[in-house]
Amino acid sequence: MRYYLFAFLLTMSMSAFAGKKVDETLPVTADGKVSLSIVRGDVKVSIWDRSEVRVTGELDEAADKFIFETSGSETTIKVELDDGSFKRNWHSDDSELTVYMPAKSSLECGGVSTDFTIGGVQGGVTANSVSGDIELNKVAKSLNIETVSGDIVVTDSQGKMKLTSVSGDISARGKAPTFKATTVSGDIEASIGKAGLVDLSTVSGDLEIDFELAEDGEVEAGTV
Repeated sequence: MRYYLFAFLLTMSMSAFAGKKVDETLPVTADGKVSLSIVRGDVKVSIWDRSEVRVTGELDEAADKFIFETSGSETTIKVELDDGSFKRNWHSDDSELTVYMPAKSSLECGGVSTDFTIGGVQGGVTANSVSGDIELNKVAKSLNIETVSGDIVVTDSQGKMKLTSVSGDISARGKAPTFKATTVSGDIEASIGKAGLVDLSTVSGDLEIDFELAEDGEVEAGTV
């Protein structure tokens, strides 16, 4: 009897975060760093005028652990999945989260089958997703974005841009003094204002770009 009770309590403990609704806030450094790690789901990142990070929404039905903590100037948000539950219920509901962060902070986020929608971040963004799309609007300073089978869409943003996708399309609108875009089987379409370095590469896709080349600027472009 004690064994069965222990096993039951252990199971309940391991699944405590599954499908849980969250609404938590932490005080942070206004110009710090926010790190997101979400295996699958839809994540929206917005800015606000508070020195706080807030996470709202619902966790994955296979969630085993939710980490939301600040150490120094870095804030970590992470949803860990229970491997057994994930494999048995891979059609279960994903995480649906909204994150609010200070505009001047930088953002680093990663996922597997995760779609990211990011708006207003002024401290630079590094983001990657294997099979998800990544959309960015009004982002500044720098953009380092990578997907495998997802599309990348950038609008009304400025700063150095490095955009990479294996089988997805890349679309960019904004101002980029340095612009690098690479895809294997996707198209690249961009309008980036005045640029000192433009580097474009696609194997089986189309290239279309509108820009003004700065004095002594360089252009490299290739397609097969």
